[in-house]
Amino acid sequence: MIEDVLAAAPLLRRLELRPMYADTNICSSADSGASTAAFRRLLDTSTLQGLSALAFDSLPPALAMSLVQHSNLRQLSILELRDVQWAPRLIDRALDTAPSRGPSGRSIASKGGGPTPQQLLAAIGSNMRQLRELDISRTERMELSPVAFGQLAAALPQLTALDVWGCPWLFNAAAEAAAAPDVSDEDVVTMLKQLRSLKVNRTSSRLLSVAAISQATALTHLVAGGDWDAERHVPQHRRVPSWHFSHLSSMQQLRSLQLRSCSLDSRAAAAVAQLTQLTSCGMYDSVLGLDMIAALSNCGSLVELKIRGMQCALSGGLPAPAVIAAAWAHLSRLTALETLDVTGCSSNAEFDAGLLLPLVEACGSRLRVLLLGACVKQQGELAEVLPACTGLTALDLSHSSCSFSADDLSALAGLSRLAKLQLHRCKPMLRDDVVAALVQLRQLQQLDLRDNDLSLAGARALLVALAGAGGQLNELRMGGNFDVTGRAKVQLAREFVHVAL
Repeated sequence: MIEDVLAAAPLLRRLELRPMYADTNICSSADSGASTAAFRRLLDTSTLQGLSALAFDSLPPALAMSLVQHSNLRQLSILELRDVQWAPRLIDRALDTAPSRGPSGRSIASKGGGPTPQQLLAAIGSNMRQLRELDISRTERMELSPVAFGQLAAALPQLTALDVWGCPWLFNAAAEAAAAPDVSDEDVVTMLKQLRSLKVNRTSSRLLSVAAISQATALTHLVAGGDWDAERHVPQHRRVPSWHFSHLSSMQQLRSLQLRSCSLDSRAAAAVAQLTQLTSCGMYDSVLGLDMIAALSNCGSLVELKIRGMQCALSGGLPAPAVIAAAWAHLSRLTALETLDVTGCSSNAEFDAGLLLPLVEACGSRLRVLLLGACVKQQGELAEVLPACTGLTALDLSHSSCSFSADDLSALAGLSRLAKLQLHRCKPMLRDDVVAALVQLRQLQQLDLRDNDLSLAGARALLVALAGAGGQLNELRMGGNFDVTGRAKVQLAREFVHVAL
């Protein structure tokens, strides 16, 4: 089956390999001679330029060897590498060299006797010199060393995008350095100077020091931060302190800055204030001082602002309501915003959606995307904010903790340009007044109603109402609604063939 799929895609430009956790999956199928040959024929085509391999270590050795030998790739992602106990012949055959040896003359191998991650990187550098983008993020077992990284940097002269987010702590760095004394920091610095995109966090900062990152003066996109935890609060000791961002002032070409799990005070604010060309900024689960908020408010070129889970720094305990209000008042100077994402800010007890009113009024019809996930806590907040957002094309009200009032629904129905609406986990949902409001959204194309305890009759009534109103809905997401699964969903799909369910 795999060979048939690959044979039907002779002009494929990007290939993504993911393990399918079943008895028969893409990885086990690729072990067959026919499948491996099909993969190799595909890899030999000049059209394939991008490859992403999740759980690279689960691939059969023959296929993995073919991947690291492919010389036409411009983009490579090796994600979630956790088990480095592959067959030793894999990397040795790719490099056509003997195993690497340490200062004592012994072979440097992984704990399980397989090839080391250093050998893997050497294979990439030896065979993929045209790479433009390299992603080796979330590789928990790579035990990457500065020496191996320096060798890779020297071998990839055209690299412009690097993602080392989540690369682990270093091991045996001294022994590795003794084994390769000819490798210098200059190779890494040279690579950093040519990068346009870099993603690095607290863990991988042991690989790329603050001093080294400060040399990446050509960056236009930077993602940096502490240990990433998307759903949980990040303890203070796992955040990156402010001084780590003193190098930002040297990156005058930055257009996009995304910071996660950081403590940002006046020192970081002073650096951000100098980024005059910034158009996109994201602060996720970070502690922001009022100095940082004021610095952001002076970035008049910002068109995208994402502040998720913001905590305002205030000595002596939790932030006071006056501090929260002052922070959002500062941000009302960002009149060019087209996208505003404040998902999760309601974790601050003092936050309410009404605080956004000065900002959305300042943006007016320029604001196109407003993401208020888990932010609407009281009835009437939407009625206060949405009338000022006449240009919205996308709105997220997921995880709202209250039912919408008549005034809220009237304000929602007035968004005449709205094309995408997310109402994930907004119970109770699909009351008659809610359906009436949705029917008024004639431009609506995508609607998310997941996890709302919808009945089959309610879902059908909504689709009938939207179709009867001459709407343009073409996608309705209903996962997590147990009455609208299996046969019921198939039945709806047959009735409403113009809507993807």
